[in-house]
Amino acid sequence: MSKIQSKDNEEILQIPVLGSKNKDAFVVGIITKPKSTSTGSNNKKRLVISMHGMAGHKNYLYMPQLSDELSSNLGYYVFRFDFRGCGDSSDHEDPSLGRLISDDIMDLSSVVKYFVDGTYTPSKEDGDVNEEDAGKFIVSCLVAHSRGTLPMFDYALKTLREDGIVIPFIINCSGRFNGHKLLEYLKKRVPEVAEQGGYKGQGYIKGRYRNIWIPYQESLDLGRQVMTRVKNLDSHCKVLSVYGLKDEIIPLEDAAKYANALQERHQLEFIEGADHNYHGTISQGEPDFENEFNYPIHSRKKVIDYNPRVVEIISNWLGSTTKL
Repeated sequence: MSKIQSKDNEEILQIPVLGSKNKDAFVVGIITKPKSTSTGSNNKKRLVISMHGMAGHKNYLYMPQLSDELSSNLGYYVFRFDFRGCGDSSDHEDPSLGRLISDDIMDLSSVVKYFVDGTYTPSKEDGDVNEEDAGKFIVSCLVAHSRGTLPMFDYALKTLREDGIVIPFIINCSGRFNGHKLLEYLKKRVPEVAEQGGYKGQGYIKGRYRNIWIPYQESLDLGRQVMTRVKNLDSHCKVLSVYGLKDEIIPLEDAAKYANALQERHQLEFIEGADHNYHGTISQGEPDFENEFNYPIHSRKKVIDYNPRVVEIISNWLGSTTKL
């Protein structure tokens, strides 16, 4: 495991993956605890689960800042984790196939069960159990970026179908609606991808970005996904979508398709000037560069970092919606 930095109100957890053919499969994540707790039905603690996209990790983009915001100002426990094959978690279910949506759902299901069943035993710095944080949780909200939105929506549909459980709030950040568009994009970028059985990419694993091989089966699995099924989410489930108007990965028509499928359950927010990862596209010092709202500047890219705006949108929506 890489050396993970965590704050005083955070705890690093390693959660076993249930149902895996690999008996030692696990995911690693960080739970951020509120200073004052807020409970839901049956006095259960309210939990937000935050997920990354392709080649991402638990401390990617807005995820750490969102954990701070929702725990500090809204009283949520927030758990952000690495899917298998990413970050500090164990390897893929089958490395020859890569990261499949079904494996991501298995990871998320294991995380939910860990908290909902009361397996989580919080600890103090001295190793004693912190009774205030002990007990069962209720999953109030799922948040995911890009590729992570697919297992997020599918898990919400699965738990509704099999257990009759409604996830009250779902937040879609730059999520893809039509998977075949990914294959079109990939084949333009790597024309020989099918013949060579995959392509070279980068992934954040064990504390740093590394060159990795992404099997074509992983891309085909994503290419089969069409999210018209989100229309089957329970009518009481509310969905927020956040997209950058300069997204170079996901066509903006995908945002409209989510809005059409979800109808009145859905709120769509755009961030002007932001790309797929909520970064600006104009470098500081260029003639057209403007930073009207004084957002931070990305240290390496020297463009505006709109991720704080993402956090603000989510916090405002979740805070106002939960009061209704």
